[in-house]
Amino acid sequence: MQILEKQWEREYYRETKREKRKAILDAAIVEEGMSPENELRSKLLESRYGKKLEKGQSVDYFIRGWMTLQFLANARKSFGFKRKVRKELASVKSDWQFELAAAYGETGQKVLYQEFCQLTRVYLELCQKDRNYGAILFGVGRIKEETMINKIGKDIYTIAYEIPREIEAEEELRLFTEAASRTLTESFPEIADDFYELVEKNRK
Repeated sequence: MQILEKQWEREYYRETKREKRKAILDAAIVEEGMSPENELRSKLLESRYGKKLEKGQSVDYFIRGWMTLQFLANARKSFGFKRKVRKELASVKSDWQFELAAAYGETGQKVLYQEFCQLTRVYLELCQKDRNYGAILFGVGRIKEETMINKIGKDIYTIAYEIPREIEAEEELRLFTEAASRTLTESFPEIADDFYELVEKNRK
């Protein structure tokens, strides 16, 4: 999905701190009013972080949805996996406010896509800062930057492509897949060719 973003929108969706995001959005609403897009952004902000988001202590429900997909990735070979799928998928769609976004039509699709791009940026930042994620076996030392970026790329592929395919939810999660792919390859253009080669290689 190709989207033309205003300067403040670029800042808003590249910012990973919730309280700073709220400040950017509040300023934009004062300047240009409560458009349908800004109304949805406000609702997503509150549903994602809660009313006390400025304290930074509430759950990030979009990250929780991501972790649910991560759980499915890790549980693929476990007993009863198929029975868990629809319940967990419903949980992800609830955390990611699919029903709310759908009520806004094409505007909802655009804004939710942008939110998925920001979600992916948060994940990339968490991976890069997490000592355990970048640690060598037994936590002694850290893997090389290039190795870590390749690892992140493979993890994004698993979450955005393998899991939706395995749980038969490729169309339902299409916006997320597109947003995660775009954000990964824009953040790390050096792995873009290898990433999309992996996508094509495993495409049905």
